[in-house]
Amino acid sequence: MHPLRINNNRIRIISNTIKDIGLEAIKRIEEYDPQFKALRKIHNRIKNLRFLCLAAICNAIISYRLSGHGEDYWLEFAEYLTYRNISLNVNADYIVDLVAEFLTKSKYNRMLLNQKISRLRRLKTHGVHRTIFDKCPELINNLSRLLVVIANGINAKPDSKTIVFAVKMAYYAARVHGKSIIPPMDIMIPVDRRIGLLSYTSGIIDLNTRITSVRDLERIVLRYSGIPREAWRRVSLEAGIPPLNIDSLIWFISRGLGRKNLLLIRRNAINVLLKILGEEYRSKIMRLVKEIYFRDIVEH
Repeated sequence: MHPLRINNNRIRIISNTIKDIGLEAIKRIEEYDPQFKALRKIHNRIKNLRFLCLAAICNAIISYRLSGHGEDYWLEFAEYLTYRNISLNVNADYIVDLVAEFLTKSKYNRMLLNQKISRLRRLKTHGVHRTIFDKCPELINNLSRLLVVIANGINAKPDSKTIVFAVKMAYYAARVHGKSIIPPMDIMIPVDRRIGLLSYTSGIIDLNTRITSVRDLERIVLRYSGIPREAWRRVSLEAGIPPLNIDSLIWFISRGLGRKNLLLIRRNAINVLLKILGEEYRSKIMRLVKEIYFRDIVEH
């Protein structure tokens, strides 16, 4: 018997709660994402979409195994680029070299340094950085194509976490620049530990096996990641909201998941969303958080 199964009834419930929040509200929430804020800080200094898009993608493909919090790392990245004397007439080579230089000086991205530098070099070797820079406006309007371009550039799977994250940062860069675009429905949310745990707490996947710890649950959902990925694909389709936007929403309501008490996580999620969206969204927010945390991580 397969250890995971999709619960279509819970998918309908979760998709309805997300649909009730709505895409426009989610886009407002995205503007409070630390990565969005970091890119806006860079854009306030260097109002160049090609620069912002390639720099964001370069930083995204090396944003893993960090030595600190992601929000601190992206703020550090923004400050580094903001305080550099950068000409508006930069080229693609310069931007990749600039990100590589930043990486060697970062306080929060020290692990696997040679591996990450190698990723940036592969981007240059294949000339993909020039494609991204030169065709930025075209690729921004075709994020599915951009996904393939980035993946081919560093010999990675298109559905891997860092590649999808890089496309999401390109989407953020476009929004910061003032472009009104909606991500495609075919770019799926990568299943990391956070998405895996949420898949269970929301009830969109069930277990056919007994677990006794968070680590057990993480191991199972990551080993069989195709099941939760398919469940979130169905949520996205039923809600009519792209997976990348859903990812932005659930990031705000899942911070600390697996490490903090669920009661505290729920309370923090409600407070954060109320602060962003206002009291008129209270009932929708309460319902969303309640359904996302439909059950505890480990049943007692």
